[in-house]
Amino acid sequence: MLNIKISLSSVLMAVVCSGILTGMLSWMRKKKVVVNGYGIFGILLMFVLCIARLLIPLDFPFTRAVSWKGVYAALYDWLWFRRYPIGSWRVCMLDIACLIWFAVAAVRLILFLLEYRSMCRLHAQLCVRDDEQCRRILQSVYEKTGKERNVEILHHPNILMPKGAGLRKRRILLQEREYEDQELFYILMHEYTHLIHGDLNIKMASVCFCCIFWWNPFAYMLDREVEQCLEMRCDLSVTKLLSSRETVEYLETIIKIMKDPGDSGRFGGSNMLSLGKNVKSEIGERFQFILNSRKNNNRVTWYMFLMVSVFILVWVLSYSILPIAGYDPPEKEVATDSDAYEVTPDNSYIVYKDGKYYFHIDSETGEAMENEIPLETLEWYLERGFKIRED
Repeated sequence: MLNIKISLSSVLMAVVCSGILTGMLSWMRKKKVVVNGYGIFGILLMFVLCIARLLIPLDFPFTRAVSWKGVYAALYDWLWFRRYPIGSWRVCMLDIACLIWFAVAAVRLILFLLEYRSMCRLHAQLCVRDDEQCRRILQSVYEKTGKERNVEILHHPNILMPKGAGLRKRRILLQEREYEDQELFYILMHEYTHLIHGDLNIKMASVCFCCIFWWNPFAYMLDREVEQCLEMRCDLSVTKLLSSRETVEYLETIIKIMKDPGDSGRFGGSNMLSLGKNVKSEIGERFQFILNSRKNNNRVTWYMFLMVSVFILVWVLSYSILPIAGYDPPEKEVATDSDAYEVTPDNSYIVYKDGKYYFHIDSETGEAMENEIPLETLEWYLERGFKIRED
């Protein structure tokens, strides 16, 4: 049976490593050489690995413990070993921190779900656009993508930016105004591609991830990166179906719509996807990505493969080292006489019997000693390699 477990040290290591991986991901995504063709799928893979590192804080059999003293040991002692009386309980700071974590996460998730429910009710009150132009253009989108899904097109004067919405019932929200055929075609192509790719599901999962790990700043960084990455993947999917001339028209349409998007007010929210954010750097990155993706550059493909491989290697190595709190005993407590001997996992182990844990030591004189271990210190012994044996 594999000795896989979770501990406070592994959780702290997961937070640190996920932050390092997120920083690497952000740097890699902004490298111009990465912004090319199928490199976007490598970026998405790295997103998944960043989230997985935070969600899977485990110690594996190959994990090697490394003793850290100083600040880390003091933090560990403050979180775990120090106990404070609250009524009839004695709790540590980790218990209090977890209680605050789960309470805030539950409130944020409930508020998010209420926001989504409110938005669905609001959408149900909007007018459906079912004129001849809309039906004709939507049919052209079906033919261009080769996929036909039921989509409801809604419009309202207060919608200032086209958006895709709905998990079960797909909707595209448009401003209540006249569109040219070409303009409407590219808008519907973009939003329809988001919907058929399930990008809204990914976006909402990312928001829920931020609600759960609200205390981790790297979660919000990942959320921003995910949204931009989804826009780039959508652009790639759309322009693959377009000619060079149509690609230029598509870019011109994005610029025209995003030139003055205004504020969508109550029709905005984290449960929808639009043409993107009106941020100059992000728009420039998307346009560069679209133009470069039309080039076939094997050097860039190999460079992207190398970067993803390095990222995966760092991800695996992050599980190979586990920092544990190290403490120096007071000098007066250190035995220095001839009867002193070292206690190690080779001559000592933990015995579980009658619902309690005991520390068993086989001394060099052949004498065996057993002392009961309080539950709150059991993890300390386990992290130092002492095994549990059933009596």
